[in-house]
Amino acid sequence: MINMGFADNVLDALYEDNIHITYTSLNSGRELDGVYTLKGDKRIQQQDDSDTLVCWDIKNNIWQDIRKETITTWIRVIDW
Repeated sequence: MINMGFADNVLDALYEDNIHITYTSLNSGRELDGVYTLKGDKRIQQQDDSDTLVCWDIKNNIWQDIRKETITTWIRVIDW
């Protein structure tokens, strides 16, 4: 079971910054990663009771659904 604080924290971070997320694909079982955001014009409201995050994939310019329980790590991306 996912630590809801963990999921809430990544959602809060997505609203503020670009976030590098590593997660496991439900389709292939492979570990995937990318940089995602919900800041600025990409901010969309998330459902509190949803087990999925919908966020903007910066590299591929598409919306991506990520199941919260598949997220293994996340970190803020800092632009220098």
